[in-house]
Amino acid sequence: GDGINWLLSTNINSNAWQDVAYGNGKFVAISSGSSGLISYSTDGVNWTASTATNTVVGVNWTSITYGGDKFVVVGTDTSADHFSTDKTIYSADGINWTAATMANPAAWKAVTYGNGRFVAVATDQSGNTDPRVNYSTNGISWNKGTGEVGLNISWGSVAYGGDKFVAVNPTGTPGSNNGLMYSADGSSWTVTNSINSEGTGFNWWDLTYANNTWVAVSSGGTVNGTFMPTAYSDDGITWTLLVAPIGGKSVVRGSDKFVSVYYGGNGQRSMWSPTGRPVPAYANGETVIGPQVAAATGTV
Repeated sequence: GDGINWLLSTNINSNAWQDVAYGNGKFVAISSGSSGLISYSTDGVNWTASTATNTVVGVNWTSITYGGDKFVVVGTDTSADHFSTDKTIYSADGINWTAATMANPAAWKAVTYGNGRFVAVATDQSGNTDPRVNYSTNGISWNKGTGEVGLNISWGSVAYGGDKFVAVNPTGTPGSNNGLMYSADGSSWTVTNSINSEGTGFNWWDLTYANNTWVAVSSGGTVNGTFMPTAYSDDGITWTLLVAPIGGKSVVRGSDKFVSVYYGGNGQRSMWSPTGRPVPAYANGETVIGPQVAAATGTV
């Protein structure tokens, strides 16, 4: 495919699909809901329900990654507060799944793989003092991370790049030491306000690493009245806020640019930047849209 013309896939259940990953020749999609349905596809067109259905009941699967030799999935439980699951599942082929147990219960929201380790992060757990980060060298046996225990911080996204893992907080308070944490090994973490040191209204939803640059996106955020919902960093520790035309919910790097999409507001729902840094950005190769990032053209 060309990523331009989109068609509906076939034979995929009408569940609330949350995330998709690719590895070992298969696409694997996960869904929320008590059925815990997972489907796989070798071509991204025709889908088949996997044996993960009912492997673990009462879990909303939230995130999937592929690393090493397996897929790993984490989630939250289906109770009113979603805060008590210690369940995860893994699979070598995306078809046959095995249940495993996290090091502690939490509302697990995101999982990634890097430097030979899986790392999962979780959201606030109503005062639970267990850590909201676990790590694993094999995706099966999990250990508690250290450094952020007892801080009551919600972590919504985690990524690996350069030489470290970095996680961001979608509910952080500007000026508070709760916007971001980083770790070289996924075990010992440092929490910092470097992405959250000033301004108001920031909700850091996602981040990615490519071309020696970390880029993070927020659904909002202003500093002295200037809308600055993106940030970049050389090392994942020291961050610089940037002006952007819209907020962001998810960001990725591919080909020659960073691309972000957003879930709310009117008009444009996507933006792009060639570097993620403060250089001129262009739409259609000619018109300067803004000093740092540009709104994408077309419909999202």
